[in-house]
Amino acid sequence: MEAGNKEEKTTFKVQHLMSHSPAGIEMQVLLTVFAANFVRWADEWVRARLEQTNRRFDTALTSPKRLVRVAANSPATVERRPGRETVRFSPLSCFAGVVIRLSDGPGHQLALPFPANDHFDGA
Repeated sequence: MEAGNKEEKTTFKVQHLMSHSPAGIEMQVLLTVFAANFVRWADEWVRARLEQTNRRFDTALTSPKRLVRVAANSPATVERRPGRETVRFSPLSCFAGVVIRLSDGPGHQLALPFPANDHFDGA
């Protein structure tokens, strides 16, 4: 628990309150906790899809703070080939040579059930 609380105060610190209402402050805190949990999920998801890695990237995967502050801000290119999508970090990045497989097959947009009309009533 203490480690999670410390991480929320350092990696995902709330620099300033976006709202002064109790509900707004609560929402901001909940979104901060969601971000921390999302980074942990993304860490596991990325590990399973690494095609090429380097020592620095392996170290970054052990630290949510590094993932948020370094990996998320490192230049990379999404490469699309028939039946395959990957992310390749730039040679100018500290993660040069790292390749993450996003998908093996073609992606497609699922059909969304839109309402028959676009009028919203208060009921």
